[in-house]
Parts: sequence; structure tokens; C-alpha cells
Amino acid sequence: MAARHIHQEREGFTFLTPRDKIQELALYSVSDDYFTVRKSLGLTVG
Repeated sequence: MAARHIHQEREGFTFLTPRDKIQELALYSVSDDYFTVRKSLGLTVG
């Protein structure tokens, strides 16, 4: 779903390609920073 929206975005504030944006999103989604944010918001996975 996120990939579809990324591909439909207009050019904006970044020079990243849609593929690069998707890769960065995937890397963030498994990062310690992301899990820290989810924990502080009381959100759980699963």
C-alpha cells in the first residue's frame, strides 16, 4: 500500500527515486528508532 502511494507522489522535497523511498521506508520499519517510537506510543506489533 505504501509503495503504491509513493509511486503516485508528485516530485517534492527530495531527489530520491520511488525505489529509494521504498527502501528507506523498509529500513526504517525495522529500525530501533521505529520500535522505540511505537513503544512510547503504546503500539504493538502482532
